[in-house]
Amino acid sequence: MVEAVKEASKQNIKPIMKILPSLPPNAFRFSNMLRIVCSKTSFEIFESLKDLVEFNIAVRHKPTLDLLSKYITNYRIINEAMIDPNELFIVLTLMKRTPSPGADVEVSENDLLVLLCKNDSI
Repeated sequence: MVEAVKEASKQNIKPIMKILPSLPPNAFRFSNMLRIVCSKTSFEIFESLKDLVEFNIAVRHKPTLDLLSKYITNYRIINEAMIDPNELFIVLTLMKRTPSPGADVEVSENDLLVLLCKNDSI
């Protein structure tokens, strides 16, 4: 999936890579069937894409944003995201629930699940 991003950058197109905290169905454009394909990756994905894409981040958890800023600097915080068919995106989410919902608990790379996904809907 990363190869598609690298190919676009060769054509002087700087694609936008959206980072979501979850997979809400209303964030995806589709007509008949919603299908999302994801592969587990690591924080290295940010290093490999940082010069190729502009990141739009829909994550609001401040400790997660602080951690991300160690890997990327070219990002913009967004309030919501719409994912088009065939669009690549990243899901960055806590693997465990926080002690209390909405709490700004500190996180490390080991606390987060990183998925590289594609909206494969029709």
